[in-house]
Amino acid sequence: MKSKVQQYKAQQARDQRRKDSQKFDGKKHKLGFNDRVSINNYKNSLYYGKLYLGEQFSEMQVIVDTSSDWLMIEGQECEDCKENKYDPNTSNYYTVINDIKKKKNYGNIVQTKVIEVQDQVCLKFDDGCIQPFRFQLVMEQQGIPEQVDGILGLAQGKDPRSDQDSGLFPNDFSLGPLWLDYLEKGGWITEKTFSTHFEGEAGESYIDLGPPDSRSLSAKEYTVDIFSQKGFFYEVFPEGIRFGDNMSFQQYKLEN
Repeated sequence: MKSKVQQYKAQQARDQRRKDSQKFDGKKHKLGFNDRVSINNYKNSLYYGKLYLGEQFSEMQVIVDTSSDWLMIEGQECEDCKENKYDPNTSNYYTVINDIKKKKNYGNIVQTKVIEVQDQVCLKFDDGCIQPFRFQLVMEQQGIPEQVDGILGLAQGKDPRSDQDSGLFPNDFSLGPLWLDYLEKGGWITEKTFSTHFEGEAGESYIDLGPPDSRSLSAKEYTVDIFSQKGFFYEVFPEGIRFGDNMSFQQYKLEN
């Protein structure tokens, strides 16, 4: 029987062959190297960037979170929310899908109560827009930093009830709308991928949505493929570890 690593490698190879055989039908890669999304470092603990909501393109700062699915935005009626809050009265696109408040927590740090709504959501001011897009409007919250106005989920998003992730989620869990899926379907990106560049608080960090641009790599010769499990989260299974430089090092193989 093949090991998990071998299975993932085989699947990765099949996926790559499928991609190599496909054409993009002349679509332009609208987002990426020439139009990247800048993100900010907050106390070396998280990164956040801008989205634009509604008919008036209200600017909102959202945490980029690769371990969640929904987009969550602080609403005008949230008394516990600080700084900027989204006012849905400014948009004729806004619709309430479900007005029953639902608890949504992010670990032990962020606790919220949200309702489900939809509105126009854009990556740029009047550009890269999805309309309508369902998201969660925050009515009560604790733990969201003052500098940000919500959370943008960028998880892989495979339904966890069908694999080993299922034990990590409640029985009534339902997968939320995935932002990357909508960008791909809308033609804004040519495939459901993203790449990141992280710096310290004083540096320039960014996220490229869609295929990575090789010009952004600082040292192509050191690029290593890491095979990821296809689940809700991004998970990898390292095969080994090495300590030291190219002249003197120790390396160890990791067993399954």
